[in-house]
Amino acid sequence: MEIKIRDGVVCENSLGLPEALEGLEALLQRAFNRLNAVQGAFPYDRTLGSRLPYAALSQRHGAEQALGFAREALRDCPEIEAVRAEVAADTVTVYLETPLGGGSVTVNRKEEGDANDI
Repeated sequence: MEIKIRDGVVCENSLGLPEALEGLEALLQRAFNRLNAVQGAFPYDRTLGSRLPYAALSQRHGAEQALGFAREALRDCPEIEAVRAEVAADTVTVYLETPLGGGSVTVNRKEEGDANDI
């Protein structure tokens, strides 16, 4: 089960409780959380998260590097496979396959001095 998050805010149901996701939506939310969290920022599990937000990706091999970082971040989610990555100036889009279907997650790239890094 994953909690639905939109624009960094937990979505609530009609009772005011966190809205739970199921199926493909839950898997994509799990991937989003792991790919967008900065690796090492969560004090209870320093391995959780990704190096993608601050990765210095080369122009020539950036997509390959990004795919490697995505696979590393998803290593504890065997049901989610990163199959391709596209690198833009300020984002990385990771394309995913799951037993329930495919989808993509976009990671906003940050600069080393960004204050909102978690």
